[in-house]
Amino acid sequence: MIILLNGPPNSGKDTIAKIIKKKIGSKDYKMSRPIKQAFGALFGLQGELLHEMIEGEFKDVAQWKDSQYTPRDVLINLSEDFMKPRFGKDIFGQSAVNFLQRLSFTHLTISDTGFNAEVPPICQWYGYHKVKAILIDRKGCKWDSRERIDVTALGIDGYILNNVHDLDMLDAQVHRVLRKWELVDDGS
Repeated sequence: MIILLNGPPNSGKDTIAKIIKKKIGSKDYKMSRPIKQAFGALFGLQGELLHEMIEGEFKDVAQWKDSQYTPRDVLINLSEDFMKPRFGKDIFGQSAVNFLQRLSFTHLTISDTGFNAEVPPICQWYGYHKVKAILIDRKGCKWDSRERIDVTALGIDGYILNNVHDLDMLDAQVHRVLRKWELVDDGS
C-alpha cells in the first residue's frame, strides 16, 4: 500500500508519516527528494547543515547576502521554474517510480505529495487500488506552490483528516484511517 500525504506546509505530514511508520512499519519517501539533493549539490551543503536548511528552522529564512530568497523559495523555483517546464508536470512522480521500483516495501508513505500530476505515474506502476491518500487540513496552514490533490479525478481512495487536536488524538485519527483501509485492526 502506498499512502500519499497531502497538506499545506506545517499541517503535520511528517508527523503523520511517523505515526503510520510506527503502526504498520512503512517506509517514507519524499517527492522533493531530487530537488533537495540538487539544492545540496548547488550550495555545497550536506549532513546536518543541509537538513536544517531544507527541513529545519532555516528553511523559511533568507540565507544569502543580497537575496531575499529562502531555501523554500529556491526549492519551489527549482521545481516550478526549471524541472516541470522542461521535463513535464509529472517529473517528480516519474522520478519517484524510478527510485522506488528498486526498493522492497510492503507499505510506503509519500509525505509531501502536492500536485495531481505526480500521482498517475505511481498509480500506473503500482496499481490504482494500491494507492490511497490522506488529505490534511490544519487551521492557519496556507498552501505554498503545492495544492490539494483531487482524489476523485485521480481515481484513488482519499480521507480528509482535520489536524486540530493534540498528538494523542492525531494518533487516534490516523489509526482510524488505517483501520478503515484494513491496514490495522481494532486490537492494534
